[in-house]
Amino acid sequence: SEGVIHPESVEAVLYRDGEEYATVTLSADNDWTYIWTGLTDEYSWSVDEAQIPAEYVKTVTNQDGDWTITNTRAPKPVEISVTKAWKHNGGKNLPESISVTLYKDGNPYETIQLSDENDWTYTWKDLTDVSVWSIDETQIPAGYEKKIEADGYKFVITNTRIINPVEIFVTKVWVASEGVAHPESIEAVLYRDGEEYDTV
Repeated sequence: SEGVIHPESVEAVLYRDGEEYATVTLSADNDWTYIWTGLTDEYSWSVDEAQIPAEYVKTVTNQDGDWTITNTRAPKPVEISVTKAWKHNGGKNLPESISVTLYKDGNPYETIQLSDENDWTYTWKDLTDVSVWSIDETQIPAGYEKKIEADGYKFVITNTRIINPVEIFVTKVWVASEGVAHPESIEAVLYRDGEEYDTV
């Protein structure tokens, strides 16, 4: 599978009448191929792999003297989790849910919903590591930007609220009968989320 690292080389053994006759190293340098020449049909010839690479299983086939050694990586079960994190929001005005899609080898595999009901987290089970897995948020909530981080098969999607600068103006207007005096100054209080923030 893409992204899976295999050994740089393997040893292939040629047998003559069941006895080891010659050994060759197969690698990318010889395109994983070798041809023994100068042999005769008075013997029975066969080919095998000297040692199966760890985490692989072996299949050896013969087609009219063309031997093929196939190493297939044994799949391992994996679980993939995704968690939603929010920044610069204080838990206010969150969407009720978001959609997250799991991709298998670049193709959509399954879409789920994250919400308060599942604590903004989900785990896919009964998957294998022979595929390349990734996730994405289907639609970014308005006013947020997205960041996806991965630690192995654990994904965290962080939505950070886009904070825009604002200016707040205050003007005092007096409405009173002519000749009525008003104070020389007053104090105006700016509140942020219901809490006193500044006084002028």
